[in-house]
Order: sequence, then structure tokens, then C-alpha cells
Amino acid sequence: MKVALVSFDFGEYCIRLASALSRDAEVLLLLPESQSAPFVSRLDRAVTFRPFDKPRLRQPLAQMRAIRTILRYIREFDPDVVHFQHWHLWFDLALPLLKYPLVLTIHDPTHHVGDRGAEKTPQAIINLGYRRAAQVIVHSRAVRDQVVAQVGVPENSVHVIPHIALGDEQAKSEIKEDDHLILFFGRIWEYKGLEYLIRAEPLITEQVPNARILIAGEGDDFGRYRRMMVHPDRFIVHNDYIGEEQRAEYFRRASVVVLPYVEASQSGVIPVAYTFGKPVVATTVGGLPEMVEDGRTGYLVPPRDERQLADAIVRLVRDKELRRHMGANGKRKLDAECAPAVVARQTLAVYQRAVAGKSHPRISRIPKGLSVSRTENQITLRRFPYPYQAALAICSDIDDTQDTNEFLEIQRFLNTKQTTSMGEGVGLEIGNSFYFYDDQNHFSCFGGDERARGAIRDFISAGYVDCLHSFGDAAVRRDQVLCGLEMLAKLDRTIQVWVNHYGAPSNLSRKFEYMFGECRGDDPNSNLYHANLLLDYGVRFAWLGASTRVIGQSPARPRSYLATVFDPRHPESSALSILKEARKWALGTRGDERFILHRSNQLTRATRLEDGRQIHEFIRYCDHPNDVPQGATSRGLAHVISRRVLDRLKSVGGFTIVYTHLGKNKDCRQVIAPETQAALRHLENEYRAGKIYVTTTSKLLTYYNAFKHLRWTKRNKDGVEIEIDCLDDPVFGRTVPAIRQLEGITFYVPVRQPVRICLGESEVKGIQRNPADETGMESVTIPVTRLVYPY
Repeated sequence: MKVALVSFDFGEYCIRLASALSRDAEVLLLLPESQSAPFVSRLDRAVTFRPFDKPRLRQPLAQMRAIRTILRYIREFDPDVVHFQHWHLWFDLALPLLKYPLVLTIHDPTHHVGDRGAEKTPQAIINLGYRRAAQVIVHSRAVRDQVVAQVGVPENSVHVIPHIALGDEQAKSEIKEDDHLILFFGRIWEYKGLEYLIRAEPLITEQVPNARILIAGEGDDFGRYRRMMVHPDRFIVHNDYIGEEQRAEYFRRASVVVLPYVEASQSGVIPVAYTFGKPVVATTVGGLPEMVEDGRTGYLVPPRDERQLADAIVRLVRDKELRRHMGANGKRKLDAECAPAVVARQTLAVYQRAVAGKSHPRISRIPKGLSVSRTENQITLRRFPYPYQAALAICSDIDDTQDTNEFLEIQRFLNTKQTTSMGEGVGLEIGNSFYFYDDQNHFSCFGGDERARGAIRDFISAGYVDCLHSFGDAAVRRDQVLCGLEMLAKLDRTIQVWVNHYGAPSNLSRKFEYMFGECRGDDPNSNLYHANLLLDYGVRFAWLGASTRVIGQSPARPRSYLATVFDPRHPESSALSILKEARKWALGTRGDERFILHRSNQLTRATRLEDGRQIHEFIRYCDHPNDVPQGATSRGLAHVISRRVLDRLKSVGGFTIVYTHLGKNKDCRQVIAPETQAALRHLENEYRAGKIYVTTTSKLLTYYNAFKHLRWTKRNKDGVEIEIDCLDDPVFGRTVPAIRQLEGITFYVPVRQPVRICLGESEVKGIQRNPADETGMESVTIPVTRLVYPY
């Protein structure tokens, strides 16, 4: 294979990658002379190297000459594939002139706050380059999700490949480590969060008086940072370009490397730290948690929290053996995941896919609600179970449900075709929630009504009660928590979904305390601490408070997703809603933990609780022209699942979990408002027509998690054999899934070829063979088992 590797930046990165690729491919490297000069001596002789001048962006004639030279080099080389790094204003505009399959590595999907150099290239031009790519490479799952959600690149065209190892571990080997030296390295822009390290200094030196902080890198005006320093003599500052030898010296001397970023995609600093065997303290933003294994290769702390940052740094500075152990773990991680040969092998596989496709995927060519491969012989995942184009769950909080009779009547209408007080039920698969202790004598497990307790147990075992809505607002002691968990452990089915509840002190995560009141469930110092027990029991997903008015999360067609909020029937209120959602997006982009899910518009994300354990956090949808609380009622649900909403959900090909309270029905003549009954009957029609997959919150989240993280191998063996390898779950690790976790998983397969799916040593029986859908491709589905109504 012939590969043309083009970049205007990332000199060391590109030289290492080109050299590694040259073992198995013929490589042309096009790189500015200024970028290549410090590292060109390391370039493998097998690589054809063509340096070029890099004019200033605002010299259009010089830029056009440079682009013409690059295009000429590419055409003379006549590659099978062109691999372009990142973005460049003028080269992105020239991409339509390329007639070769394009692979693009996206380092930062959007501009970082304060990065004035990057801001010179308009985002619209950057996105134009992204959409020209046949295949896209990113260095973290966080960036992959952002590229899919915000840019509109099909998910099956985006590949996560670790950042290649950087640094020379042999350089400056004579320099000894300074036990008290803390290193901040790299370009200094606002998003790097240097101010929080400066604020942490008094907290650090109070405990370690000899500690010093070395700041090395060019970038922002450093005057404002100097003014923040309480003890300037504790800082060593080199606000300039740092050459390779000087870099090696600084990393050799440092005891710990710190990345206090407030936002990030990934970082090239971490591979350098691992090269020199240094532990890393980083924040939980972007892809950093994927690069730093908390407690193993370093520590992760929340952004903008100088106290936790200081505590983590002090822990490492004081313990040389811990630093040595974590540094060794980092080196092993680097060798296993980021070694040039490993990265090159994965990159070549992406080239093969680009060449096999032969054409550039365009968003406009993707059928509604689907994302598929361009090659008929490839095995790819269908986004939703066949034949659906979107997926929806109604997640009803149990608040204000008065008694067992009301609960059962609501459930009968939702989940059976029995005759109810509202006529024939809709016969969908819609779950509900419960709590153990309630101080208003409403429907709860331990509220004194044995009939309620029995119904809750039966509906949990059947799967129709699938969310624990906290332990209730009357749960204030750990023994109450233990009593509830003891009951759950005896049932046939595990509750996998936790939902925070207004006023319940057992809630998880403090980031939404301004909404819920005190949240002590994940605080190890609280008498209500139970997060460890909850996760050990089997809870895997948690709603901590994030809600959105955007229709469709993790969409297949995500362009302008804020536009889904606009409702022409209510122009003023919906325009205001757009502004509110835009504010959440902006705060999430700046690293505000409350709104990270809004930034990417993804259904779930890995989040860290107060005790350090991780869980999958999910977001819920609700909107109403008056306000969100009015939408989250029995009557308001009619607006939340209106025809307009369902049509837009299908058009974007998204997932949604609807936030409501079916028990909030005091203004209704029946237990479910008449207009909501009509909306539910329309939802039933969409489900039975094969348009929208409707299921419980737990089943939808389980399906989505499998869709996102399933790993499989294709084998040609008397047809096609798909061997399920594992779920590569970023929170709970690699596991071999149970068959129930795979229900609904659908693979596009070659036409008219027999297909087997194997899980472990066994063949999955009863797989469903599907005719061609809107894409013209056939598929097979692991069947969905419908829940059995208990009464």
C-alpha cells in the first residue's frame, strides 16, 4: 500500500508514525521544514520525505503556492490513500481537489478556549474537512463521541487509536529525579487550567515546604499567571519553546507531571510522561481519563478543584515508592497501547477500510436514522434493532403515585392490551420506578402497605419496575439502605438503573445538590454512604440530574441538534429553550461537570462518583412551552412525546429517555390524561410499524451500552461467522456479555450468505434473518425477548 501522510503540525508525532508505517507500506511524508527539523534524524530511510515551507495563514498567495506544491507531490506519488493530520485553513479548502481516499486524524474536533492560533480557522471549514474523509481516526472515545454528535461523521467511520508514544527514554539519562519538583509542560492556553495549579501551590507547600513547580512552554501572556502566584519563589518558569533535549531534562527531573486542564481532547504530554516513567495527575475532562488510569498510572481529579489537585500531587510527592510503581505502570501501558508498531498496525487497518470503500461518505447519503458501512461485504452494526429507525424509553419517577391500585392501572394501560378504565391498553414495554421509604405515605416499598410491597417485588422480577428512585426522602440511615438492598438481593432480577430523587439524602453525586438538596450516597464519610454496595449489587447506570430539551441523543444525523428544540407552534418559548440549551453546551465545553453530556449530546458517559468509583451517567429528555416540570407530568407527557417530537426523533436517528411522573395526575379525570393516552396510542403505532423501538429504561441503556462497546471478529467459515469477543466497557472493563445484554443487536451482513453468531464456545440460537432495509443491506438480529407481564 502507498500512503501519503500530510501535516502542517505534529512534527515528532508524524515522523514516528511514518517510520512505523514504512515497515509495511510505502510512505510519502509531507511536513513543514520547521516542524520536521528537530526530529528528522529519526525518520526511517524507507520514508520518502518532502519538506515544504509553511507560510503564515494570512498570506494567501504563499499559501496557495504551498498547497499547489503539496498536491503536486501527492499526484506524483499516486498513493492508495492520503492521511491528513488535524486541520488547516487552506489545505481543507483544497481537499475537493484530491481524488484519493482520505483518512483524517482529528486531534481536537473544535477550538479550545483561549487557543488563539486555532481560532483563525473557522469551524465551518474544519467541519468541511471532516466530512470529506472516508475514515476518521481519533485518540479517545470522548473525541469519537464528540465527532459523531457535533460534526456528523458516521460512527462506523470513526476509529479510536491511541496516541503514539513520544519522547526518547534514553535522552538525559544521567539526570536524577528531584523528589519535590512538579512539572506543568506544554503550550499555555486558557483551557490548560494552569491557574488552578497556581492556586493549589499554597496548599501543596503547606504540606511539602520544599515543593517547587516548573512551568515549561510557550503560549499565553504569562503576566496574568505571575500575578496569581502567592509565593513566586516556588515557581520555575520557562515561558518559551522547549526543545527536545530540554524537554527530556525537565521530565527526568520531575517527580510528577500535572495536567490541570479544564477541557481537553487528549494530550501528547501524557505519553511523554510515561516514556520517562512519571506518574500523572490529570483532570476528568475529555479523553484524559482514558489515558490516565486512576490509582494505577496516576490520579484523576475534577477540573477547577485546586484542593483535590493539591491532595493528589502531595500524595505522590511524599511517596517515592508509589511514584515508582505508578511510573512503571504507565510505561507498561505505553508499550502495550501506544508503541509505534501497535499504532501503525491499527492505522493500516483503517487505510484498508478507506481503500475498500472507494468513495467518500456524505451525511446526505445516509438513509434516515441509520449509519452503515459503504462496503457490502463488511460486517457492521446496525444502529437500532431491525427494523427501527430510533429508540425511546419512558422513565417515570414514582413521585405522587397515591396507592397500589393507581400504580397497577397505569401499568396495565402501558404494558398490556387488557381492557382498562381508559379503554384497551397500548401493550408497549414501559417501565416504572420505586423507592423504599416515603414521608408522605404514597406508594412505596416499606410504606406500610404490604400489597404495594408485593406488587413492587413482582414488577421488579418481571422487569417492569427497572429503576430505583433513590431510597426515598425518608431514608436517612445506613441500616435503612441495607434493609432495602437485602430485599433486592433476594429477587430474580437486578435493578440496574438508579435515578436521583428531589429531597432524598441518599442521592448520588453532589454536582446537582442545588436541585436536589444534600446528596450523601457516594460520600464515604456519610452515615448514608452506599455507592459501593449499590455498584456491587449490580447498578450500572445513574441519572444524576442531567436533562435536555434536545430531541434525540447520540443521533445518527446530528447536525444542528439545537434546531430540534424549535417548535413553530411556540416560537418565543422554544427560542428561549434553545438559548438555555446553548448555555449548557457552552458550560459543558468549558468542563462544567453538570453539562458534559450536553456538550456532546450523547446518551451516556462514564462519570466518577465522590468515592472514586465510576458509573454510566445518562441524560433524560423533557420539554414543554411553559417549563420542564410541567412537561414531566401525566398531562405534560402528551407534549413530550407528540407527533412533532417523534418525527424529529426518527429524522435524527436518535435515542431518547423521556423524563416524566405518571403519578402527577391530580388535574386529570383518569389516571393518565386523555391527551397523553392519545399520544401513547400514536407511539404504539410507531412501534408496531417498525419505526421507533420502545422499551424500558434498563433495556434501552443495556442495548445502547452493547451497541457502543461490543467487540467482535468476523470469520469466513461456511458463510460468515461473527464471533462475539467482549463488551469493552469503559467503566466496568472487558467482559464476555450474557445473551440478555445483546438482545436487539443487529449486524449488516453480505447478501444471501449464511451467518452464524457465536458467543464463547456456543452458537447463538434463533437469530433473526432480516430482508434489506432502506440501505439495501440485509441483516441478522439477536432476538429481543419481550417481558412477561406479572398479572
